[in-house]
Amino acid sequence: MTNYKDRMRGLGVLAGISLCLCQLLLLLDFSVINISLFSIQKAFRCDSTTVSWVIVSYSLAFGSFMIFSGSLADTVGRKSLLIAGLTIFGIGSIVGGCASSIDLIVIGRSLQGIGAAACSPAILSLITTGYSDPRVRNIFIGIYSAASAAGFGIGMVVGGVLTQYIGWRAGFLYNVPAVTLAILSISLLVPNEIGGASLILSYLVRPFFLSVSTFILIYGIDGFHRKGIFGLTGYVCVTIGVVSAFFTIWSDFRKRGLFSNAVCTFEGAASNLASLVLPGLMGGIVLLLSIFFQEVWHLSSIRAGFMFLALGAAVCFTSPFAAVLLARLGWTAAMAVSCVGIAIGLFLVALSIQETKNGFTIILALIVLGIGFACFFVATTIGATRNVSEKYQGSASGILGTAQQLGTSLGVALLSTIAASGNGQSSFDGRGVASAAVVGALASTTMAFIILSASEINRRKYL
Repeated sequence: MTNYKDRMRGLGVLAGISLCLCQLLLLLDFSVINISLFSIQKAFRCDSTTVSWVIVSYSLAFGSFMIFSGSLADTVGRKSLLIAGLTIFGIGSIVGGCASSIDLIVIGRSLQGIGAAACSPAILSLITTGYSDPRVRNIFIGIYSAASAAGFGIGMVVGGVLTQYIGWRAGFLYNVPAVTLAILSISLLVPNEIGGASLILSYLVRPFFLSVSTFILIYGIDGFHRKGIFGLTGYVCVTIGVVSAFFTIWSDFRKRGLFSNAVCTFEGAASNLASLVLPGLMGGIVLLLSIFFQEVWHLSSIRAGFMFLALGAAVCFTSPFAAVLLARLGWTAAMAVSCVGIAIGLFLVALSIQETKNGFTIILALIVLGIGFACFFVATTIGATRNVSEKYQGSASGILGTAQQLGTSLGVALLSTIAASGNGQSSFDGRGVASAAVVGALASTTMAFIILSASEINRRKYL
């Protein structure tokens, strides 16, 4: 009987591309709806706090439930969970696209987030366990990372076109035929496969509680973004989330459970810690620039979207080659290079942001930023998964995805606060966005130094 790896090797290109396109679909949705927010707000005549829940509800569901979904993928089967997640995502798209009130849009976005949380760890763990040749596996990890990172930039373009020429509802409803095709391709091209771990209730209990802790934590962080740093709710939720997550992880390590098996090396730990910081820089800067282009440069939604095409193109073209760079330089050096590249890109963003429209320099900055982030996403994905046992690949993928979403929420809240206060006002201008970019560049440079230092300490420890 042909086993799973043999089937994936024979259908490697088609199956791998289908999985990567599914990931692109999930990440596109975040940016597509971002650029439609203004139209949604006008359609339902709601304030900015209310319409912000369209974004918050998705990030809460997506970021919170990935750890539990990753563990579930290891127990009930990754293909089955992927198809179920795509179905939930499609239902959420229908609810959002046909909504007659802002409340129904929030419900639809929540369903989309839950579906995306189920899909993302399943997709990555199918790729990491489906290819026995490390070179082939790393190439598809590069394509997967390109799909993940490029979704932010390409989604701005897709969202701008759909919003301007069709309407904001199209930003939801285009997912329906896309999800249908995705389910058909996954059903046909990816073989049936059950995760290596057995379905034991005790294995799923701690991931569930950790997902609840993550939900509370992300809610608190988003509270800072919506209500400012003086909101009591944000501090209470962040405190409860951090404390409950700490004790859950501590208990898990004592029992040698999820984290002991899924984050078991220096590369894995460093990849997840770095993902708590740097993805937020990309998410924050993309959001700030999209607002800046429309409010300060007075670009239309479609023109603002096309400004990010350079970012998406840089990520797409760089990611497949980033795995080759990692193989030649080594993981630590590749991580340091990517962090420095991100820092250079953010410094260029800070230098190019002016009151006068200077599209060429900002596009150059976005290209450099895209190259840096492409290398970063490939390095962290490989570092977080390559030394993990097959039966825990879903869990490792879920932990990495959660770290990225937590980092995105934190980065958006922090950089938005810096940008709004950069000129002592509540609105964004060139100086505010430049201040946020400089802070991000310093954070990225610091992360490169920390990774190099920690790697040297780790190396000496085992001499």
